[in-house]
Amino acid sequence: MSGRAMPIEGLLPRKGEATPPPEPTRARRQPAGRRVSATLPLDLYVAFKTHVAKAGIPGDQVIIAAIRKAIAES
Repeated sequence: MSGRAMPIEGLLPRKGEATPPPEPTRARRQPAGRRVSATLPLDLYVAFKTHVAKAGIPGDQVIIAAIRKAIAES
């Protein structure tokens, strides 16, 4: 015996009939509230990301604080 296992019939596709494995499913986290999004100009996006990096807090908290500030001022 050569020690090599023989493939089990039906488990391996025939030549030219292979299909890719199914895409993995991502478990999405359920948000506690509503999602808000916007498309920002590049310079504003860079300024936002820079501010978030310097502040060391998540971007969503920066957005929430800005919304609360705008509501309080109006």
